[in-house]
Amino acid sequence: MAYIDPSAAAFVQTPGNDLQRTDNTTLQSMWLRLATRRGSCFWDPDFGSRLHELVATKIGANVERVVVGHVEQALQPMTDAGELLDLEVAAQRVGRNRVEMVLRAFDAGLRPLEFTHFVRVG
Repeated sequence: MAYIDPSAAAFVQTPGNDLQRTDNTTLQSMWLRLATRRGSCFWDPDFGSRLHELVATKIGANVERVVVGHVEQALQPMTDAGELLDLEVAAQRVGRNRVEMVLRAFDAGLRPLEFTHFVRVG
C-alpha cells in the first residue's frame, strides 16, 4: 500500500509496517490524474478523471463498472506512454455511498504499484 504525502513526497509501507520515503513519481502522477477534474487544466483538456461526477449521480447496480471505466479512461495516457504496464482496476461497493477502488500495475522500471482509494458516490 502506498501513501502520498501532502508535500509531494511519496512513502511506501515496508513489510515491517514502517513508512519509507521513495521517489515514486508514477504513483504521484496516478493520484494527480485521478484527483483532478477532467477538463479543468487549460493545457490539456483530457487531463484528469470524471470520478467527481459520481457524487451527484444515482447509485445503480453498475456503479463499480462506472468507477473502473472512469479510472481506466483517466490513466489511459499513462498506459499509452508506457509509464504504466499491466494496469488492473478493481472496484467494490463499501457501505452505502462509497466504492473502494484498488489499482495494481507496474511502472516503467517494472516495480509493482498498488494504490487504494475510496470514491464517494450518490
